[in-house]
Amino acid sequence: MTTTHDTGPDPRPALVAEDLVVEYPAGHGRTVHAVSGVGLEVAAGETLGILGESGCGKSSVGRSLIQLPPPGSGTVRLGTTTLTGLAPEELRRARARIQLITQDPVSALNPRRKVKDLVWEGPSIWGNGGDTRDRDTRIDTALRDVGLDPGTVRDRRPHELSGGQCQRVCVARALLLEPEVLICDEPVSSLDVSVQAQ
Repeated sequence: MTTTHDTGPDPRPALVAEDLVVEYPAGHGRTVHAVSGVGLEVAAGETLGILGESGCGKSSVGRSLIQLPPPGSGTVRLGTTTLTGLAPEELRRARARIQLITQDPVSALNPRRKVKDLVWEGPSIWGNGGDTRDRDTRIDTALRDVGLDPGTVRDRRPHELSGGQCQRVCVARALLLEPEVLICDEPVSSLDVSVQAQ
């Protein structure tokens, strides 16, 4: 694991995980132990990178932090809120503060919805969308921030976009909620090298 410290004003932990265990049923009574005893602490303004070979449990750690699915054991705390064990409605509300960008952008997007609606999904659910003009401005700004032309993509559906464009839509959607913690599972893997650098 590599950690980059930001000497910003708020050193409190934004996210703490202790002794995470993630297991998956493998059929015939067998169990795959994907993650065993993982712990981490990330301060506000800090970046934590988890490195490892394919299949070592990096995605399982990321998904367990957001409780999709919850870990088999261990605890996850977002600020002062313990996510593990929350009632479904409380967990749903807490998830607005922590966003996950998955490594498979196409399956993360509803194929029936237009890009503008996908990007605006968070604010529309949580009622912090403002008026229609504010909505359009914020959607267009979010799309431009990830290198997409709003005039070209905002009325398209995911099947009309490339994999890289879908990935950028997922990034824009996650950032628009201004989460306290952003979990990125290979968020630029579908983008070409020049766009990755940008």
